[in-house]
Amino acid sequence: MVRERRIALLISLAGALLSLIPYLIAVQLAPGDTSFNGFLLNPIDGFSYLAKMRQGVQGYGSLILPYAAEPGPRALLYVYYLFLGHISRITTLEPIWVFHVARFLAAWLMFYLAYLLNEQISTHRNVRWFGFGLIVIGSGLGWLGVILGPIDSSDVLIPESVPFLVAYSNAHFPMAAAALICGILAALAKGWRVWKRAIAAGFSGFILGALLPFSFVSLGAILGLWGLLELWYAIRMTPSRGSLKGSLNMGVTLVASSLGALPWLLYDLWLSLRHPVISSWNMQNETPSPSPLVYLLGFAPTILLGLIGYFRGKPLRSAQGRLLVVWVLSGALLLYAPVAFQRRLSLGLAFPLSILAAWGWGSIPMQVERRRVIAIGFLLLFSLTNFLVITAGITGVVAGEPAVLFRSQEIEGYRWIDGNARAGSLVLASERTGNRLPAYADVRVFYGHPFETPNAESQQQLVRRLFQQQNLSIEDLQEMGIDWVFYGLDEKALGQAAWLKALTLRWESGEFAIYEVPPG
Repeated sequence: MVRERRIALLISLAGALLSLIPYLIAVQLAPGDTSFNGFLLNPIDGFSYLAKMRQGVQGYGSLILPYAAEPGPRALLYVYYLFLGHISRITTLEPIWVFHVARFLAAWLMFYLAYLLNEQISTHRNVRWFGFGLIVIGSGLGWLGVILGPIDSSDVLIPESVPFLVAYSNAHFPMAAAALICGILAALAKGWRVWKRAIAAGFSGFILGALLPFSFVSLGAILGLWGLLELWYAIRMTPSRGSLKGSLNMGVTLVASSLGALPWLLYDLWLSLRHPVISSWNMQNETPSPSPLVYLLGFAPTILLGLIGYFRGKPLRSAQGRLLVVWVLSGALLLYAPVAFQRRLSLGLAFPLSILAAWGWGSIPMQVERRRVIAIGFLLLFSLTNFLVITAGITGVVAGEPAVLFRSQEIEGYRWIDGNARAGSLVLASERTGNRLPAYADVRVFYGHPFETPNAESQQQLVRRLFQQQNLSIEDLQEMGIDWVFYGLDEKALGQAAWLKALTLRWESGEFAIYEVPPG
């Protein structure tokens, strides 16, 4: 196994590099007078991560909500990005570089742990490598939906449902996925002492609780249901020392991981009830699941092969196979659980589906030489959606899409505010500018994120209304606490704002200007 693990480590490295290379290409392809902003997928969330990292760069150990005009007291939230901000401060590296290095390392770890999980479950070498290939580069049939028409698919809409896009999208998804796998390995691995399982499980729960608390719901459901199923099998069949020990291992893992996550879960619950702003934030932080057909198309290749694996591979005959079945069924049910974060619970579901699909692939009789060629063809076919997602981002850079680019004057304006505005100043800016400013300057904005700005819809309308009005007075701006007004291309698209003439122009470059509101 040592040689194969080394190969898996290199393949995991290649998968992580593949998720990094498009960003390096994008840096080189930005049109003149623009620069790539660092995010090819979901830049709105990307800048919110940088805004949180910035507070770590400033030396803070807790977070103040960066997209709230009235943020309330600091809280121990998004500690991973605060930690990355401290790394940026210590190493003097730009936060965006620290973000992508952390994303790359977490992706490498996630892929390698996924191989170790596959190694524990799949005994046949060819099956194991095919399943690992599906995990590293596989996706669904979203590409077919793109070609045939506007058909929604989860492998396009929901990055956390596809391991490669988990690695491609941000820094905390792959780390959370790695922690989830670590928790499963703690129960599954053979030959581990109880203390080793407990430490691995406790660490898994702690990381999930800190990074992605709702993913602990998935881990708890998997371990709990699998443990009960194994106990039932141990009692129903002839009880043996091995079967009872396996159930005990799962119980130890579930308890240890729960203890690791419990402090974070209790603290988050307390914050959601007591913090004056976070409670409002949580009410609008909803990510419901789309139609089941969207998931069926997104997971189609692994579902089809997985059904073959279920009927031909007889997974219920082994503890490892029963784990796959429990993981898939519990994950599918959680996608429509009565919670606001249904879509987030798709994280990790691709791992058991890919392994079970490999069982189905291995059960189809064919010649060895033909199997290898067809396996490569299948892997390439099943990775097409990932290729389309990458291509879409790169095409946006080449086409000069504002969502993925900075104009040179725009980033100069952010840096000017960082160097001249008092910490905590309130800036009136458009939606896009409001999303980016807190990532580069210690300021507050009226609106910057659809979830993280409390009362986001009303705040968004307020920003638009202020730029559209023509008769605002300095007193009106002072009464709202506005210290600065950023006026660039996006702001001009909202309105001409004749009242700006009464303010003090402090900085101007091309189509961008910054005005100061005289203190009251």
